[in-house]
Amino acid sequence: MEPHQRFLYSGKEHAIQVRKDSVRGYYYSRLNDIQSILQGASHFKVDGTVIPFLENEQGNQIEAKRIAHYPDRVVEVITGTQEPTPAASPASPSNLILFPTTKPQLLEHYFCEEDSSSKTAWPSDDFIENAVSELDVLNASTVCALSETDPGTILVLDRMDLNSTSKRNVMISTTPEASGNSKNTNVVSGVKSKYYVPLLHSFVQMVKAKGGAWDPELKKAAITFKAEQVASNFFVKLLSQGTEVQDLDLMLEWDYQKLDLTRLTDQLALSNVRFLRLDLKDNNLGTICDQEAVRPGQGKYQSLLGLFSNPKLEGISLVNVSHFGSRTTGLCTYQNPSSQLASPCSHTLRSFHFIGVIRATDDALLESILVLCPRLVDVRLGSFCLASEHSPKVEGTLQTLKELKTLHLYNLSPNPLTKGVAIVKSSRSSELITPLKSIFSVGMHFGYHPLQDVVQQCLATVEVLILRTRDKEGHPVQLVPWSQTPSTKRSSSPIPNSYDLPFSRLTHLDLAIKLTTDSYTQLTAIIPGLNLTHFGADAHTKDLVKSVNFASLKSIWLFDMDETYIQPLFDAFLGKSEPCKIDSMRFGRIRNIRNLPDLVKIVALKRLYLSLLGHNALSEIFKSMVLSDLQVLAVYDDEYDWSTEAILAQRNNLFPERMVLQLGYYNDAVKRDVHNPMFRQVKPNFSRLSRQRVQIVSSHSMYEDFIQSVLPGPGRS
Repeated sequence: MEPHQRFLYSGKEHAIQVRKDSVRGYYYSRLNDIQSILQGASHFKVDGTVIPFLENEQGNQIEAKRIAHYPDRVVEVITGTQEPTPAASPASPSNLILFPTTKPQLLEHYFCEEDSSSKTAWPSDDFIENAVSELDVLNASTVCALSETDPGTILVLDRMDLNSTSKRNVMISTTPEASGNSKNTNVVSGVKSKYYVPLLHSFVQMVKAKGGAWDPELKKAAITFKAEQVASNFFVKLLSQGTEVQDLDLMLEWDYQKLDLTRLTDQLALSNVRFLRLDLKDNNLGTICDQEAVRPGQGKYQSLLGLFSNPKLEGISLVNVSHFGSRTTGLCTYQNPSSQLASPCSHTLRSFHFIGVIRATDDALLESILVLCPRLVDVRLGSFCLASEHSPKVEGTLQTLKELKTLHLYNLSPNPLTKGVAIVKSSRSSELITPLKSIFSVGMHFGYHPLQDVVQQCLATVEVLILRTRDKEGHPVQLVPWSQTPSTKRSSSPIPNSYDLPFSRLTHLDLAIKLTTDSYTQLTAIIPGLNLTHFGADAHTKDLVKSVNFASLKSIWLFDMDETYIQPLFDAFLGKSEPCKIDSMRFGRIRNIRNLPDLVKIVALKRLYLSLLGHNALSEIFKSMVLSDLQVLAVYDDEYDWSTEAILAQRNNLFPERMVLQLGYYNDAVKRDVHNPMFRQVKPNFSRLSRQRVQIVSSHSMYEDFIQSVLPGPGRS
């Protein structure tokens, strides 16, 4: 079937074939094509938000008008023209004048009211309240910094976005008498407390209206950009209303160009954001086209290097940035004073994540970033899905990071590394490293890997230890040095402090590897005394389950074992009055299931991941599970079918509003009809869930989603 766009028009869905831009290479829908079928169509909505018409590289609207292609969404058609209704303006003084500077990040306003004798009179609380309301209506986005003006000076600048609203007068007096008045401080404090709050509230409402999320504790905003205009509007609001935002999680889902990334980098530099996660959704696994062959300074991702000269950023996470090294200059920028990376302020960076496949062409660029930022405490590299190519420069540079505390490596080089290239300084080095607190590695061959030595050096400090390998029949891993095995320790006379014992500080333990007998014995002895918050095991480590203190757990992952090995978990909660803190569970390839449905019947989970359990087990779990707090139900199982979905559909009224069902697949070749959104309706029925409730994701994405949900977040200082 030819690519098409689905439209919702007069309560019915219509499919219209899309066009392809031969120059830019993207699909789109032309307005006159739509109007020839859907009469009166003038504007369009996606997820309740009006989408803009596409523009060219110069920012001009393309003629004939066109909209972006949304293959997995239904576009709502708006007919006719709708004039915006002016917002009701609250009563406010007519002699209010606004004096902004060109620095919106300052975002401070100083007010006074002009009395009949033209002398400064400090405003009442009612005046401030009205002024704040008025400014919120006017979407005030600029400020006057009192400290930057000379005494007696009055600044007047034109306001933007006031076409549909009558202008008011706001005056700032900077006379010596006013600035010396003790009431000045009180007024400024009052204005700040009453002005910042409505501004931030307006920003948060905008984020949520665009389908984003806001975390007030972290002051974190997460949002997906589906068009350039959406991104542009967001940053206008961020700079004018979101000055308190410290953490941004951005996902780009449109055919962005180099200029878009340049603007994004520049806007971030004007904000107060300290932690950035940027998902470029670039999963190009092949070779890049000739047009993207790098000329000095011309690569598509060149502007992203500017992030590392932003002195405010303490954490940068780049996700799905394909061919990073080939789309930048690839210079050893830390040796080039003229480079945009060669800035001392970049040394303030404390966290760097590069989540995606690392190619040989990325090695030099990532090395230069690591060298540029010697104070890194948190480094996470690689892809959860695919193996990266050998990166000797990156691996060699990691050993120079003296303050490193968190090291996560995802499917890095599948080949054993030579002894001469250690990921961090090995025990053979005379110079001691700062012991790591968090070690996570997946997909590596630990028996021949220097990371095994790293674990041995960090036994007394490690808090997060997650080791998973694809080499299930490989060499057993020796986690403790031979000199610290239990038999050796019994012969020493002094009794060590409990915090000096191996693994005594663990909070997260997840092992899917073969262990040596000594390592197994040490873990069995120490685990009962630990208050773990996460535990994971597989067929090789299933005997550790019986040693776990389940009362402290918040998440658990068990894979490839008979249910009898999980009995200690059932014994801890079934038929007991003990509260269960676990809110996230993942079970895969569990055989002979009998008690698991009873467990999910009494535990109010937020996340439940099920894989390879079989039709009967899924059916029983779906019938009994508590749904009140559920946010994510993820299923990766060939035996999930319409009959199992019908069980969920019949309980649809019990689902929380934002709960999603994730259906996993291994690759496109094995997708079935249950993975096709077109087989579900917009509204749920007695046998099937609504189209909006179901997400089709890869099994690798499920894996990553669960892991990220149980890991401690990057440190915040």
